Amino acid sequence: KTIQVLGTGFLGPRKNIAIVEVAGEVLVLGVSNDNISLLATIREKDRIEQIKNEGNGGSFWSSAKSTGSSPDRSSLSPRTIQAFAKYLQEYSSTRVGREKSPSQVAAEIRKNIGKLKTV
Repeated sequence: KTIQVLGTGFLGPRKNIAIVEVAGEVLVLGVSNDNISLLATIREKDRIEQIKNEGNGGSFWSSAKSTGSSPDRSSLSPRTIQAFAKYLQEYSSTRVGREKSPSQVAAEIRKNIGKLKTV
């Protein structure tokens, strides 16, 4: 297999972290409903083997949760951590004023339907 999911972790509704091996590289990805972001690349061979051995049976994530520690962040740059924190904050906060009601969306569709050209 060229692409293999080594593990996933649930963060919240429609928000996950996935550890994926792609063509021999191990990537840590932030996955949301509309986006996939590269958070880190794991290059340490011993760390890669540890992740592969633990697999997605939950031991990688549950061991981090049960001990209260998080996975090693040494491969994450401060910029990556800050960007992901900002991303989580943006998509985790309530979206007051952003979401439109179905009737508002229907009104916009009716308004713009006249702009469509028939072929």
